[in-house]
Amino acid sequence: MGQQPDRWTSDHLLTLKPYGMHIYAEQIREHARRQSHDFRLLALEVFTDLKATPPEGDNKVQGWVHAWQVAHVLHQMERHARAIMGLAKTLEKTHKKIYIDLPEKRAEKDAEKALNKANRQQIAAGTAAQLNQTLAQALPEAPPMPAEPPKAPVFDLFKSTGS
Repeated sequence: MGQQPDRWTSDHLLTLKPYGMHIYAEQIREHARRQSHDFRLLALEVFTDLKATPPEGDNKVQGWVHAWQVAHVLHQMERHARAIMGLAKTLEKTHKKIYIDLPEKRAEKDAEKALNKANRQQIAAGTAAQLNQTLAQALPEAPPMPAEPPKAPVFDLFKSTGS
């Protein structure tokens, strides 16, 4: 696929379609995985060292609490790195769903609509022709309509016939 860029830009993600976002998300996940591992190891190491050498004036329990407080922040950083790993996967899935799968589904749907429309038009044309043929066979030739009788003028209606 070639050399991955040192700094990702939108152009990189979109021109390497459909794999650009996948490559980027995979790099982010790997980086966050390494950081998460490092934070975890560092938290355990710091906790052990601080618990063994508490600040002056701390008793054993206070030394443990202070060591835990410092290590706890590193554990939080580990959780955030794991969250970034999950979000990178979500980013990849969302991009694929919207920008790769959706246009394909729309194209399939449009092709299906066009096929259904052509089938409906063909059925309608066939039905109309079949109806005309059936009517022509069922009904005998109708006799021509007689010409209308002449109408009397309107004013003739008001004439009286013998007064």
